[in-house]
Amino acid sequence: MRDEAHRFSRRLHHKAEKKRIFKSWIDDVPGIGESTKKEILKKITSPKEDLAKMNVKELMDLLGIQERHAKAMYEYLRANID
Repeated sequence: MRDEAHRFSRRLHHKAEKKRIFKSWIDDVPGIGESTKKEILKKITSPKEDLAKMNVKELMDLLGIQERHAKAMYEYLRANID
């Protein structure tokens, strides 16, 4: 029983650790799902600060995303850039 409890707690810890390690600022942008996030991460070449200087059309062209996703990213970057 002790071994089973230990196995369960290790699995839970590893799952939480994996989420923490692979988290991106894109996860915090409302309206962007997992598949869109993967596409953005494949195409992103600029740092977050440079993306914040772009307008919605430039984000759409650079990342190949829909206008609603570009707007959400634009608003998030404008509100959260340091």
